[in-house]
Amino acid sequence: MNPFNPVGLIAQIINIYIYIIIADVIISWLLFARVSWIRPYHPIVRGIQEAAGLLVNPIRRILNPWSTGGIDFSPLIAIVLLEIVQRLFFSLY
Repeated sequence: MNPFNPVGLIAQIINIYIYIIIADVIISWLLFARVSWIRPYHPIVRGIQEAAGLLVNPIRRILNPWSTGGIDFSPLIAIVLLEIVQRLFFSLY
């Protein structure tokens, strides 16, 4: 896939955003486990959390984690939605 055509560029942006969401999930697990080398106010950590929150937080508001047994499925739903958008975009192009 040529990354310089518009479809390849959009595919790469969606893939990077999926990796940002996965990094946010891993960071939240490490923060919950109180890992000493993860700093919650580090600029990179805050940037990842804010970037992932653009899509995950609206889903989180709709799907309250307490109604799903305390498990937050919003990152998984966000990744599935991004994959659906990516596949629909490729099928239309």
